[in-house]
Amino acid sequence: KEPTSKLATIESSAEKLSDAADALLTQGSKSLFKQVTTTDKDGNKTTGYNTDAIYKAVSSYVEQYNNLIKSAGNSSVLSIRASAASMADYTKANEKALSEIGISVDPEKKTLSLDAEKFKNADMDAVKKLFQGSGSYAYQVSSKASAIDYQAQYEAQKASTYNSGGAYSYNYSAGSLWNGMI
Repeated sequence: KEPTSKLATIESSAEKLSDAADALLTQGSKSLFKQVTTTDKDGNKTTGYNTDAIYKAVSSYVEQYNNLIKSAGNSSVLSIRASAASMADYTKANEKALSEIGISVDPEKKTLSLDAEKFKNADMDAVKKLFQGSGSYAYQVSSKASAIDYQAQYEAQKASTYNSGGAYSYNYSAGSLWNGMI
């Protein structure tokens, strides 16, 4: 049985990874991959991606990915561990493409590391391909993180017990919403 505090950490990590992926997946006028035109001091105009903003978002994604792999990977709940392993396997399958943009995979820890210089010099169209769109790497990892989030919530709901008055006593914060309805 997983302690509710650990389930809450896993759930939080999964939500943060989904949020980091969503920032990269956003399309339209708020997309990080929207090309911008800049003018230098001599009046020369150039059009391209805001590499610094994309780097910041990918750096956050890598950090949140690692947090989730660490917290979910050693969970005592089989479904959470299996989903974390699936996410790591999917990342391993994309290792070559990730490496080309400066993201390396630690084969033992299953975590990611980001080389800032290599990333900023990478082809941003390749970065966009990995992190944007419904079939992209980021989309698939976000889906797997959502599954882990759901599984952590499900396990936490099992931790609900009856108190001495015969009412439900939720020792996990997400349950308090339903507690008021019973």
